Amino acid sequence: MLTIYGIPNCDTVKKSLDWLTKHKIEYVFHNYKKEGVTAVLLKDWMSQQDFTLIVNTKSATYKKLSPADQVKCTKANTAVAVLQENTSLIKRPIVTKKGKIIAIGFDPVTYATLF
Repeated sequence: MLTIYGIPNCDTVKKSLDWLTKHKIEYVFHNYKKEGVTAVLLKDWMSQQDFTLIVNTKSATYKKLSPADQVKCTKANTAVAVLQENTSLIKRPIVTKKGKIIAIGFDPVTYATLF
């Protein structure tokens, strides 16, 4: 089964969930805002993908960070704490299957190929 990580009011997450529902693909949704995200999980993701694919440096949340926290987001080992405190910095959605990342973001063509 797929696990979709994100926040429910994100338009990209909504598109992803709508696409999966329309195509009758089962998933579990993990809401960062309610359930948080552990350092262990973030480090695992960063071992699977370049951390720059996980940190959303184009987000409004990133732009509101202090300069010191923005610098922390440039290195995987220091980005984890900032991401835990500011879950909106995590690119969304992150789609996993059996703990492995299979997609970051939403693209209907990619989803059609994957699922």
